[in-house]
Amino acid sequence: MNIGPKIRKLRELFGYKQDFVAKWIKMHQSTYCRMEKFKMKEKMKGDTLEKLADLYKVEPDDILNFDEKFFVNIHEQNNQTGGVIINKYPDELFAAQEASRKALEATVEAQALTLKVLEAKIKALEEENMALKALSNKGGQQ
Repeated sequence: MNIGPKIRKLRELFGYKQDFVAKWIKMHQSTYCRMEKFKMKEKMKGDTLEKLADLYKVEPDDILNFDEKFFVNIHEQNNQTGGVIINKYPDELFAAQEASRKALEATVEAQALTLKVLEAKIKALEEENMALKALSNKGGQQ
C-alpha cells in the first residue's frame, strides 16, 4: 500500500496545510510529514485512516484506492454540511467529452446557418405571396 503520496495529494487538492491535517488527526506535524513522504507498506496505526476519511468526507477505502489521475470535486450539499464526490474519470473521457462538445458546437453553427437560409426563403415566399395577391386584386378589379 503506497498511502503517503495519496494522502499528500488529497491534502493538496483540498488546499489544507500539513499542520492543519496533523492537528485534525491528533498527530505532530513532523510525524504527519514523514507519513506523507514515505511509502508506507504497513497499515496505518490506530484510527488515523478513519480520521483522515472523516476530514475529507470519504470512506477509508476511497483514500486507500485514491488515484491522482482522478479528481476531487468539493461539493456543497447544503448550507450546513459539505460533501465530497470523487469522480473517477480518466483523461481519455475528458478528451472524448471535449470532442463531443466541439461537434455539438459545429452542429449548432450549421443549424443557425440553416435557420438563416430558411428565414430568407420564408421572406421571399411572403413577398411572392403579396405580389400574387396584388395581381389577383388587379385582375378582379378589371
